[in-house]
Amino acid sequence: MELRKVRMVTVLSLVCVAAAVWGQDTKNADENMIPAETIAQLRSEPKGMKDMTQEQANEFIQKFLLKRLGEADAVITQYPTAKNVSQAKIIKLTACFVLAQQDKIAYEKYRPEILKTADEITADKSASQDDKMLAMMYRYRTKIRWMEDEKEIKGLLDEMLSTVKQNYDPQMGFMLAIRMAMEKNKTGLAKAYVKEALIEYPDNQSFLRIQKMLDKPVFLGKPFTADLKTLDGKTLKLPDDMKGKVVVIDFWASWCGPCRQFAKYLKKFDDKYKDKGVVVIGINLDDDKKNLDAYLKEHPDYTWMQTFSGQGWQDPTAKKYGIDAIPSLWVIGKDGNVVSDNARADLEGIVDKVLK
Repeated sequence: MELRKVRMVTVLSLVCVAAAVWGQDTKNADENMIPAETIAQLRSEPKGMKDMTQEQANEFIQKFLLKRLGEADAVITQYPTAKNVSQAKIIKLTACFVLAQQDKIAYEKYRPEILKTADEITADKSASQDDKMLAMMYRYRTKIRWMEDEKEIKGLLDEMLSTVKQNYDPQMGFMLAIRMAMEKNKTGLAKAYVKEALIEYPDNQSFLRIQKMLDKPVFLGKPFTADLKTLDGKTLKLPDDMKGKVVVIDFWASWCGPCRQFAKYLKKFDDKYKDKGVVVIGINLDDDKKNLDAYLKEHPDYTWMQTFSGQGWQDPTAKKYGIDAIPSLWVIGKDGNVVSDNARADLEGIVDKVLK
């Protein structure tokens, strides 16, 4: 089971159950099974977001998640002992988890329900291994969300790894521990898990690639230096031209699907932080400026500063900092030193700490 399979349940997989479901005749329904059509409708995709602005889409998703949570709860209440009730609980769990990512207030609100529901799923003998693994991942991602102390983080990840190795796929356990350590910017801890994983699985190409990535030069705490060109041809020199500002660097390209998806969040982030002394700078890795210009014309929401060298992956700054996958998010402190070279998973949390 691959990591991407465990993480595949996203906001887009949660949608309102059609009114017809609630009106259907359930007198003769098998009370030991939730009807397949009910589960299918719980998993159906949302419609009507295509022409929405980012603000409208955010509001739509918020409302839809809350509605989805209520509908999943209703199904669980109607079929509490169904053999496949874990499928409805996974929908509920995912909605709670996504809602909890908004801020610490939302986290505190949904955390108890996430942990309770995750434990119910993992204890359910009828639940599939995939559902149990996904529930376990949500459980530990929730518990680690606001942890800062490395000893606490290691203790939690060790507990998770032990649980996965005993009950699920050990290689998946190592992968999750490594990724979660990286997301918390605990590079030393991530390296330790990679080393341990390669002792047991010396030929695993995923672990070997991560080891190579983690063995790159250490940039944390050192000045982020770059001579950049803005789209209007002006020179931008870092860190000199941005001293006193918190800078978010986004390595991206117009052809990169994940970059385009992350930009929707980055727009929201920029709107929230641009008046707080935070500057977002895009370092574009397109080869042809015509492609970049055409893309930006079609997507006016890219309101933050953009720089371009025309050298693609051979961009001097990208090469200097070992960029081999995008989007890559870095946070530079007010003193010009690198605070994070892997900020994508918790950008707001990292920036909030720097601003304190």
